[in-house]
Amino acid sequence: MRGHVLNYTCELWRHGIKERSFTLPASATSYKFTNLMPYTNYTMRMGALARVGPGEWYEKRIRTLESAPSLPPASLTGYLKNQSQVFLSWRTTDAPNGVITKYEVFALVSRLTLH
Repeated sequence: MRGHVLNYTCELWRHGIKERSFTLPASATSYKFTNLMPYTNYTMRMGALARVGPGEWYEKRIRTLESAPSLPPASLTGYLKNQSQVFLSWRTTDAPNGVITKYEVFALVSRLTLH
């Protein structure tokens, strides 16, 4: 862009929907996006506005880092298969925030004693 920059317009897009749009002063040289969702694809767009009009848009695609799941596995069910086995099943979490690589299952063992 040639000419004196008046300001910058910035946009943040997720899944084809514009989530944020704001204007930065011409003196700005950086901006920190906060409160982004983990393991999510975003498109950031920026354009400069000069006295003669708007310039070209610059576009950058990023994916935020993974994070621990924010919800537990769903629909946990279990039943006694026989005297020494329990069968468990579940659905993956609705908010994995990344790639689930394993599940940890813990059992609390207690023996009921009748008097």
